[in-house]
Amino acid sequence: GMYGFQLWLPKIIKGFGGLTDGETALVTVIPALFQALGMIVIAKNSQRTGERRLHVASSAIIAAVGFILTGLISNPWMALVSLSITAFGIWGTVGPFWSLATGLLPPRVKAAGIGFVNSTGNLGGFVGPHVVGIMKQATGGFHGGLYTMAASLILAGILSFFSEKLLKKGTRIET
Repeated sequence: GMYGFQLWLPKIIKGFGGLTDGETALVTVIPALFQALGMIVIAKNSQRTGERRLHVASSAIIAAVGFILTGLISNPWMALVSLSITAFGIWGTVGPFWSLATGLLPPRVKAAGIGFVNSTGNLGGFVGPHVVGIMKQATGGFHGGLYTMAASLILAGILSFFSEKLLKKGTRIET
């Protein structure tokens, strides 16, 4: 969801109609401000409470709701609000996610685990934008791509929420 959002955001905003390239670039700054706000607010609260799973899961769900709303809304300014909600949620997952991921791994496999997670994320950086492009080409709009990214974020939220329980139910990380 993160890469699909980041790479397609200018095109989505341009699709609102009537904006020059320069105006599109300026409007794209608004969700970026919410990205920063999401990172700071969610990470600070996660650090204060010491809780990670719920912060990652709820941030992912917030982002998914933003994607869904963007697909449902026809008013460009309201769509900008929903894109800002998406940005807040997506980047709100970053701090707690890395704390959760590194906190679940035993010290002897931490470096390999971080490398695996990063590699998988980079693969998502290819797949996510590609899927959005395919959906846009097939349907002529961003709705399918927005809903697909929302579904991936819902799945990520569910997995992060149950991550500790999944690992405790028999999955053993060994070197």
